Amino acid sequence: MPSTCRRGMLVGMAKPLAKLVAVIKPKRRWAQFSIRSLLLVTAIVGTGFAWWLHEPYRLVGKLRNSDVSWDGGHFGLDARVTGDTAVSLLRHGRRATPALLDAIEQSDKFAAAHVLLTKLWQNRYPVSGAEWNHLRVTLYGNGKLDYHAEQIPAVRVYWQATISHLVASADPTRPFTSPKAIEPEYGHGLTADLVRRGWISLFDGETTFGWEGAMVEDALLSDGTTTTTFGDCQLRGDFATSGKVIVGGHTIDVHDGKFQQTLKDIGRGPVRLNPGLRVRSLAIRPLGMDSVHNGKDLSGWNAIRHPRLADDNQTRWYVEAGAIHSQGGPGALELDRRYGDCVIQLEIRTCAKLVNGGVFFRAVPGDFMNGYEAQVFNACYDQDRAQPVRYSTGAIDDRQLARRLVSNDLDTFSMTVIAVGPHIATWVNGVQMTDWTDDREPDDNPRNGMRLKPGTIQLQSHDSESDIEFRNIRVGEIHRRE
Repeated sequence: MPSTCRRGMLVGMAKPLAKLVAVIKPKRRWAQFSIRSLLLVTAIVGTGFAWWLHEPYRLVGKLRNSDVSWDGGHFGLDARVTGDTAVSLLRHGRRATPALLDAIEQSDKFAAAHVLLTKLWQNRYPVSGAEWNHLRVTLYGNGKLDYHAEQIPAVRVYWQATISHLVASADPTRPFTSPKAIEPEYGHGLTADLVRRGWISLFDGETTFGWEGAMVEDALLSDGTTTTTFGDCQLRGDFATSGKVIVGGHTIDVHDGKFQQTLKDIGRGPVRLNPGLRVRSLAIRPLGMDSVHNGKDLSGWNAIRHPRLADDNQTRWYVEAGAIHSQGGPGALELDRRYGDCVIQLEIRTCAKLVNGGVFFRAVPGDFMNGYEAQVFNACYDQDRAQPVRYSTGAIDDRQLARRLVSNDLDTFSMTVIAVGPHIATWVNGVQMTDWTDDREPDDNPRNGMRLKPGTIQLQSHDSESDIEFRNIRVGEIHRRE
């Protein structure tokens, strides 16, 4: 809305009320005074409210790109608010976003509006490094900034989508917290030792999550087929009745009680329960897993430098006590092998509170973190594990949230990723977190569409605060049966 129109709106609201005050003449003087006073107060309050709504637009009229300063930093650009106008706009919070979106279309306000939108939202929501994806700039030594006009539509579209999505998916009034419960959680029927050995639970003891056509009654699972496909494995369970379990192309007879069996050369396929079989607990351990880190150095791994970070701000990758350690960022460490349908298992420890990282897979080789990502961020709302934040550990970044936060900062936890065809599932400490099928159009870059062809595995160090250990990294391919 042009400023002249907004000023006219304010005047237009005040004039009719003033006329109304003047023409009202009740018979009693006290009534006349009271009504006129009420209308006058209403006019003043209404005008003040309209001014309050208009103020962000007035400030944007004064905004310039010079109201921010730039330096090397997050995703190559660390922006600081320097002008009084920009500071005043930030104080208006989310109300300023429509005005700032309008300002993005004006070249003399484009960069400043983009920075202010980022700062307004990243303090309320877990906005990732993607906020800089559409702002490719040349940063000169004197702090001057250069960019291209064709970026403006892309940035505007990005912010429209980001704001509408974040408003729908997160609560700006609730800060991130660590869970109140001290002890980590493990998959149903599993111990910490079994999880460290690679076991993951297929039944959480309460729901049919991760299953199709199944049902739960009296804490017993029956019927149904897993949505995840497995290859060679060990299977263990506790059954309430006798019956048959089919894994891949192999049928197993089971009886009431506990059971464990190794299954090799079975092809690949889901786990299916024959009708009548009732399950107390069920877990699987993928076989054929190869270690992809020697525990001594970074042989076979290559750091991908952030293209716009100064040398001093690049992630530091090193090996200590058998673990790959990352400090700072954003940065990526890429394995020099490619995998398509596979299982990834590893142990992770965040070495500080509420630090962010991830595990990328089927990534575009050599590209900076363009792949599917299993998140590492041990954060929840209200210290409640049942309220994980958007990027909580085990979530598939920008695709599906984790069901629950089961891991703790400063404690080592286990992560499993299984990707077969368009289906992806993740487990943390043996608890299934996600069950997602990519139904987008094919694309070489998983950020933009479905990628089925092999890609690389990348470890992510998300930002300058990241401090994470990755150890015992194993990968197994899930082959089709010949």
